[in-house]
Amino acid sequence: MSRLNLILCAGAMAIALGPSTMAGAAPAEQESHFIAGHPTRSDFAMMKDIGLRLYRRDDAVKGASEAWQNSQSGHHGTISVLDIFERSGVPCRKVRYQTVFDVTTSTDYVLNWCRTTEGEWKVS
Repeated sequence: MSRLNLILCAGAMAIALGPSTMAGAAPAEQESHFIAGHPTRSDFAMMKDIGLRLYRRDDAVKGASEAWQNSQSGHHGTISVLDIFERSGVPCRKVRYQTVFDVTTSTDYVLNWCRTTEGEWKVS
């Protein structure tokens, strides 16, 4: 697996699992887990918050999109709901996370989120 693919997988996992996955580290250590030019902990926190706002609504809209910008890291991007569907009788959303780190580095990945019967949203 290439270094970029590993970073993208780590990014998807950080969004899916949330900032609490690094709860034991001090703030400076949390940010340093990511390579310069790649997402920081605060980037992931912003992406997660915006994503939650977009996809967990009962009245979520296909095509809904929200931009974000982190003044600390300089990174920015857009989160969009690409599709709304059901899987095994539960509501699901296909969400795209587009992030720009600098003029030469960006990511674009898609996660499917489904609400469990317990009401939690999980990557499926």
